Amino acid sequence: MSNKPAITCSPVVALACALSCAANPANKPPDREEIIHRASQRFERAVLFKPRDSGLSIEFTFAPLIVEEIEQTAAQQATTQAASVARSDARTVYYSSRMAQLGAEKLDQIEYVWILNAASPDESAPCAKYRGLRITLDHDGYPLVWEALTSEAGPHLVFVAENLEAEAKALFGEPEGESRFAVESVADSGANAIIVATIEQGPVPMGPYVYLSKPPERAIINVLCRCSPSPVDDFAATPMYDLQPIEVLEKQCPEIMKQLRATPPPNAILRWPRSP
Repeated sequence: MSNKPAITCSPVVALACALSCAANPANKPPDREEIIHRASQRFERAVLFKPRDSGLSIEFTFAPLIVEEIEQTAAQQATTQAASVARSDARTVYYSSRMAQLGAEKLDQIEYVWILNAASPDESAPCAKYRGLRITLDHDGYPLVWEALTSEAGPHLVFVAENLEAEAKALFGEPEGESRFAVESVADSGANAIIVATIEQGPVPMGPYVYLSKPPERAIINVLCRCSPSPVDDFAATPMYDLQPIEVLEKQCPEIMKQLRATPPPNAILRWPRSP
């Protein structure tokens, strides 16, 4: 990665800092500042998964372009790794749609989920891990809220449209307390959620870029409009994925569906500035 986190330990306390870092387990969920920092990082090399046009309308329109970071190694090794990633992951993305209540409005939501088959060496556990994205649309069909979906514990990552944040600021004023955005609720809702960033609204309704860290973590760290400048230096491969209805996944992995239904709704963290 070209951007590195700032070192917060002075030389005097370097040893203490190292011991503190070593004491934290490697799989500890990232904290708020780390999540925000990771969203600003660039990928030197990545694989881009694109949806195959299957004749669907709204599901294909908002299907994400999935960008997965890979190690920056020798050219031959990188090509081999990219081919392995392309074969093993994100070959199918499952979608569903529903209505969601935000503020006083009922809005369309589309959900995309894919299984991380390569994340587990145990082939008998194909439902062990998943990633996904939930998109809430406004009445004109433009995305307003993007939510990262994951099988791992940790904060629920939320991204909001720039125009929604502007409306919230006009209505509620500047962010309050430790909030970074006016649309962020300051009430103690108990929701373990973080608004990571605002997203530029494209010229037409479209799906986003979704950025995942390199294997084996494959954490969703950022979401961007397709109209935004790419934070990737080089794409090693661009495999296609197929879109399938969520009912297919529900038959294969019913436990994943239980986790998805337990994901907190966006109104648990948002102050909704709009009226129906």
